[in-house]
Amino acid sequence: MRAGGGLQSAMPDDGPNGGHEREPEGGSNDKSGPEGFPSDEEIEKRLRRAAGVPEPDDDELERRLRELGVLGDDADEADPLAERIKAIKEPAGTAASRLPEVPDWEFNRPKLPGQRDPEKGDAYLGVGVGLSVAYTLIGAILVGFGIGWLIDRSSHGYIGQALGTLLGAIAGIAGAVFTIVRAQKGRS
Repeated sequence: MRAGGGLQSAMPDDGPNGGHEREPEGGSNDKSGPEGFPSDEEIEKRLRRAAGVPEPDDDELERRLRELGVLGDDADEADPLAERIKAIKEPAGTAASRLPEVPDWEFNRPKLPGQRDPEKGDAYLGVGVGLSVAYTLIGAILVGFGIGWLIDRSSHGYIGQALGTLLGAIAGIAGAVFTIVRAQKGRS
């Protein structure tokens, strides 16, 4: 940065990188903004210098904060909220340190007679039975309709499809009940 006041001090020097390199001001470690942009503090310092306004020292800042009511008469007094939080955290921390460590413990319930183990793949048994029942119902109705259609086609009638569908539905219900009973016997 160029030394001196005015707008030129707020503009970067054309250094070896064509003015894209930012040098820290006064050797301080100011936080920079995104991708080499100056921080808010650095912008404020540059604007103060450009306007000719002197930077306030610590005493001046403290006086201004007292006028605004941010600081009380005694700047070194402790914050009562911070003291209360500390008073609450201390007993809680000591109580937690006195508790014993939780042991590692795994409890496996004993299997009841006839109870299946879900780790052996029995969890999907109900899904399989349900799909079997659905396919049995739908398949039997479609087969009955197809047989009735063939009968109607060969005899030039109209009653075969209705009777075939009805008989297929009865057969499908019987097959579904048989599948459910067989699955229930297998579980016990």
